[in-house]
Amino acid sequence: MDSRASISRQDGGAWLVMAPAFLLSLLGVAGLVVLFLSGAELDRNARESAVAKVAGSLEGARNTLTTVARDNAWWDEAFEHLYLHFDQEWADANFGVDSITDIHSGIDVVMVAAPDGRWIAGYGDVPGGLGQRFLDEIPGLAGWIEKAGAERVQPPVVLTGMLTTPAGPALAAIVPVTPNADWPSGAAPAARPAVVVLNLLEAPDLRLIEAQTGTTGLHLAAGPEDGLGAIMMPGLDGRPAGWLLWTLPQPGSDLVRTLIAPAILATLLLLGLSIAAARRILLGRRTLQSTAQRLQATSAMLEAAVDAGDQGLCVVSDGTVRYWNKDFARLIGEPPAAMPQDQPNAMRLLIGESTVVLDGDAAALWDGLGGGEWLLIDREGRILWLRRAPFVGGTLILVRDVTAERERQQELIEARRAAEVANADKSKFLAQMSHELRTPLNAILGFSEVIAVGLFGKVQPDTYRDYAENIRQAGKHLLSLINDVLDLSKIEAKRMEPRLESTNLAALAEDARILLSDKAQAKDIEMTIAGGLELAVKADQRMLKQIMINLLSNAVKFTPRGGKVSMTWRRDLAGMVELAVKDTGIGMSPEDLQQAMRPFGQARKKREGDEPGTGLGLPIVAHLATLQGGSFTIDSKPGVGTVAMVRVPVDAPEEKAAQRRMG
Repeated sequence: MDSRASISRQDGGAWLVMAPAFLLSLLGVAGLVVLFLSGAELDRNARESAVAKVAGSLEGARNTLTTVARDNAWWDEAFEHLYLHFDQEWADANFGVDSITDIHSGIDVVMVAAPDGRWIAGYGDVPGGLGQRFLDEIPGLAGWIEKAGAERVQPPVVLTGMLTTPAGPALAAIVPVTPNADWPSGAAPAARPAVVVLNLLEAPDLRLIEAQTGTTGLHLAAGPEDGLGAIMMPGLDGRPAGWLLWTLPQPGSDLVRTLIAPAILATLLLLGLSIAAARRILLGRRTLQSTAQRLQATSAMLEAAVDAGDQGLCVVSDGTVRYWNKDFARLIGEPPAAMPQDQPNAMRLLIGESTVVLDGDAAALWDGLGGGEWLLIDREGRILWLRRAPFVGGTLILVRDVTAERERQQELIEARRAAEVANADKSKFLAQMSHELRTPLNAILGFSEVIAVGLFGKVQPDTYRDYAENIRQAGKHLLSLINDVLDLSKIEAKRMEPRLESTNLAALAEDARILLSDKAQAKDIEMTIAGGLELAVKADQRMLKQIMINLLSNAVKFTPRGGKVSMTWRRDLAGMVELAVKDTGIGMSPEDLQQAMRPFGQARKKREGDEPGTGLGLPIVAHLATLQGGSFTIDSKPGVGTVAMVRVPVDAPEEKAAQRRMG
C-alpha cells in the first residue's frame, strides 16, 4: 500500500513538470511550422517580384528600341530618300554617324538595310565593324524586313525580339520606312528598306539589369534550369530564342536559417523536459509489464515445446506433483496430487504396480526418487523408456514409448543375420561349383590342346584344328572366370587370409611382365618395368603378384596397337609403397570407372577384336589391396589413358629387427 502511494505521489510531481513543458514544446513546434511557412511565403514573393522586375526592365529596353526604330523609320524624309528617290549621301549623313546611339542609352547599333539584305548605312561599335558581312551573318534578316513592310499601314508595323548577331545575342526592333503624311500615289507598299535597331546583351547590359532589379548571377542560356529564376526571351516570330536566368533571392530561407537553430534548441529542451518526466512516470509500469510479458511468453514457449514432442514429462517437488504434460498422462496416466519423496516405493504410486522392469536397477527405481534410466514394460505390453534426474528443488521424470524403436531394431538385426547367411550360402555355392567345373574343364583344355598341336598326328582337315584351338581359348577364358569367381567368393566369405611376409617387389614385377610379354608383343605394345629402388614390402606374394597381373593385363587389353604400358613404384612419406601401372589406352569416363569397379561390371561396350573379360579384375585388385593393409585408386581420362595405383606397407628394417627379437 505504501509503495503504491509513493508511486502515486511521484507520478503527481512528474505531471506538474510534464504538463507545462509539453504545452510549451507544442507551441515551439507550432512556431517552427509558422517559421517554415513564412519563409516559404517570403521566398515565393521574392521570386515573383524578381520576375516582375526583370520582365519590366526587358520591357523598358524593348520600348526604347521600338521608339528609336519608329522615330527614324516613320519619317517623310526617310521615306523620300531611302525609298522613293534613294540618296546614299543622305543615308550616310543621317544613319552613318553616332548621333542616335549617343542620344539613347542602351542602343548599340542603328542601321538601314534593303529588303534583299543589302547594306545601306548604319553605325555601331561592334567587333569586326558593321557592313554587309554583319548583315549576312544575321539569320533570316531579309525575310523579317520583307515581312515588316508587307502591309501599307500607319503607324508602321514594329517587329521586336531577340536575334543572334555576329556580336552576340541582342534585342532587336525592325520598322519599314513609312511616310508620316499620306501615302504618295503610286508608291508600292512592299520591298521597302527598314531601320534595324539593336541592343546587344553583353555583360555590362546584364549587370545594369541586375542593378535595376536587385538580382544576381544574370546570364543567358538555352533553356531554364532547376533552382534558378527564368524568363523566356522570344524571337521575332514569338517562339523562344533563349532564356534569361538569375539566382533566386531567398529572404525567407535566409531568415529560417538564422532562426531555426535557436528555435529547434528551445523546442528540444522543452521536449526533453517533458519526455524525462513522462519516462519517470512510465518506467516502472513498463518494467513490470515487460517482465510479466516475458514470463508469460517464456512459459507459453516452454509449455508448447514440452507438449510438441512425444516425450512425457513430470516434475515432483516437496512431495507434490507440480507439473505434467499431456504425453505423460497418455503414457502413464494422470499422476496423484501427493507423492512424498521419502516414502518407500513412491514410484509405484506414479507409474503403477503392474509395471515390470526390463532393463536397469529395479530396486533403485522403486525406492525413492534418485536419478537413473530404465526400460519398463507396462500393463499394456508397451516398452517404455524412463529417466529420472534431479531438478530445481525436486525431481524431473521423463518417459517415452520406445516399442516401435525396439521392434525396428530387432527387425534390422534379423534382416542383417539373414543377409549374412544368404551371402555365406552364395559364396559356398560358388566355391563348390567352381571346384566341380575345374575337373572337366581341365580335361577339355588338355584334349583340345593335344588336337590343336597334332600331338598324335596331323589333323585333317585344318578346320578341325581351328575348332580345337577355339575350344581351348574358350576353355582358358572360362577357367579364368572360374578362378576369379572363386577368389571373389573367398574374399566375400572372409576365407582368404593374407600371409604377410617380406616380399621383393622387383622380382614379382619381372615375373608379371614375363607372363604378359607375349600379349604385349602381339599388339606391338611397349611394356616397361622401372621401379628404381630395390624395395621390400610386407605383403602376400601371391596376392601382390595377382594384383600386378590383373593391372598389367587390363592395361594391355585396353591399349591400342603401338601404345605404351609401364609399371613403376616408389616410397612415399607415409611409409607406404606406391605401385603404379600407367597406359596410353582408351581411358574411362567417371561413369565408366564407377561401372568397372563393380563385380562383373564392364566399363564400355565391347569393340570388334577386344579380348573377352570377366569384369572381376579391378574389384579383386581393390579387395586384395585392402586385405594387405593397402588401398587402390584409379585416375583415367577418355582418349588419354589410365593410371592405376596400389599402396601397400613397406617392410621397414625396424619391423624386421622387432620380428627377430620376438623370434
